[in-house]
Amino acid sequence: MSTSARPRLGLAVFVALWFLPGLAASAWLLDAFRMPWTGVLLHAALLLALLLSLLLPFMPELLRNSSGRLARGLLAVALASSQFLLLLFYSLSALGQRNWGNWMNWELLLAYGRQLPDLMSALDVPMAWLLPLLLGLALLWALLFLAYRHLLDCALCPCCGRASEKSPRLGLGILLLQLLLIAACQQSYSLQPQLWWQEPIRQARMNDGFGEAGMGQMLDPAQLQREREAVRDYLPGPAPQPRPLVLILVDALRSDQMQVYGGPTPNTPFLNRLLSEGQLQRIDHAYSVCTVSYCGILGTLSSRYWHQITPQPWNLADALQRAGYESRFLLSGDHTSYYGMRKMYGPAVALIRDGSDTPDQYSNDDQVLLNTLDQTGWPSDKPGFMYLHLMSAHRLGRVAAEHKLWQASNAPAWSAFAAIRASDESPREQEGNARARARYHNGIRQADAMIEQIFARLERFKVLDKALVIISSDHGEYLGEHGQWSHGGLPLEPAVRIPLLIYDRLARQPLPEHELVSQVDIAPTLLQAAGLVAPRHWVGMPLQDAGRSHQALVLESAESSGVVALIDGRRYKYLRLLSSGEERLHALQGSGRGPGEGEARNLATDSANAALLLQLRQLHQRMTGKSAATVNP
Repeated sequence: MSTSARPRLGLAVFVALWFLPGLAASAWLLDAFRMPWTGVLLHAALLLALLLSLLLPFMPELLRNSSGRLARGLLAVALASSQFLLLLFYSLSALGQRNWGNWMNWELLLAYGRQLPDLMSALDVPMAWLLPLLLGLALLWALLFLAYRHLLDCALCPCCGRASEKSPRLGLGILLLQLLLIAACQQSYSLQPQLWWQEPIRQARMNDGFGEAGMGQMLDPAQLQREREAVRDYLPGPAPQPRPLVLILVDALRSDQMQVYGGPTPNTPFLNRLLSEGQLQRIDHAYSVCTVSYCGILGTLSSRYWHQITPQPWNLADALQRAGYESRFLLSGDHTSYYGMRKMYGPAVALIRDGSDTPDQYSNDDQVLLNTLDQTGWPSDKPGFMYLHLMSAHRLGRVAAEHKLWQASNAPAWSAFAAIRASDESPREQEGNARARARYHNGIRQADAMIEQIFARLERFKVLDKALVIISSDHGEYLGEHGQWSHGGLPLEPAVRIPLLIYDRLARQPLPEHELVSQVDIAPTLLQAAGLVAPRHWVGMPLQDAGRSHQALVLESAESSGVVALIDGRRYKYLRLLSSGEERLHALQGSGRGPGEGEARNLATDSANAALLLQLRQLHQRMTGKSAATVNP
């Protein structure tokens, strides 16, 4: 190879080293999150802007090929450190996709970085792996530094110097081009912020508060005005009947895996006993509004679908405040660092405690919640509403040793919604997936025990006799169905079918049966139990009302929007992918197929279902305001 060709080859290697890992990782992440591939191009533009920004201070010396060892060393440190942090971001986002269906953000990184031993324990990662992991990270940084230091010496500096020698004006042109490209990226970000929402790093920064989570119509002026008017005009009702109200949400809990819902695994002995004694009512066919906690929790509290949630939505605590209630939120998990959730609960909550309030303890340990409940007790001067959030079933929740009844060797591998084909997995995958399923059932078992202890405390507070207690979840959980794990992603049955259990000693008769029930019905049901009416802008219905029922429910995710609907006595699901406009149609009930096969087959591809597809498409458009031509949220 000629002497003149070597710098050019080295320059190509330099460019490939900087861009290819980031582009490959961003493509994988965007595909995993089912986001548009335009995000890869945007990420490439961000990488280019970052590279130019790092090179800019050194550019005059690079063009003269006169930069000293110190300058080249500093530039190599900057390049290696920047790429190291990017690779760390990609890896942590992949971890987030696997464990909570969302991107890693800075706040979560800081929160869990302080709890690394507890986090590793929750993920069943031995502490003995920590030192090799840190050494591996240090080795990766060192290799990046050496690679960039070598490429600067043998490629970038000689190429820049030769270009400047051939045409002195070329150096000035390169400097001007750098400035123009950096300015163009900044201007594009300012003028097209929604376009940049598709970029991976920007996705991770959608955690700095409301307005950046892709909620579709949330900032529509007409919708905001209607909500303001409804809030202004809201009156709790003429004949309130105050009573204790309790909402328990178990994060990532899906109904079919619970013994109390007929599952084959004995993981809910307490709830099963209440059901067998007639003290608990089980609501079947209950759906979450989405597949992640952010919209699942807010949708539950504010009785709104995801696309209807507005900045700090007016929720159950706000309505109860007008009726003289005191609301307390005792929350396992770090709701402060999780995408600004805590401030979304609003000012009507008199007391909020979450995992961030006990920095010396693991934020996802439900025992901390029980300790807080012991310390705070029940409101004494006013009627009380309490929202309790448990993390036992979540992948990041801590499970105590006494509840670890299942291991990889005896892990249940059963689903009511889709086939779990463990035989298609490699032996290593089978072992890891079996451990994950065992951990999930151990978490359900612990959640059942935690609910039993909560009931014991409510009994001790002398409120259980008169309380309405609703037990549910924010979303479901994939356990290998459709090749998916954790939550997030498309709102298929494993990710959106949730429990809805009612405990009410004052009830004279069970609640009427409803074919379709949603999280949005929980807040109106709690209000009606206390003799209060729901605000007119809420979309849910009180489950006590036998004269009303849903014919369809909206299901949404970051990747799709759709409905589940009753048509001629059958349940169908319609989904439209937001990135491509692709439509999916699934028969969930009454189709004659076996468990889960309905979502394994897309009926939208069969022309015989054209009329049904059109009917559901129009229903979806009426309920969401999203036409088939709309491809972005």
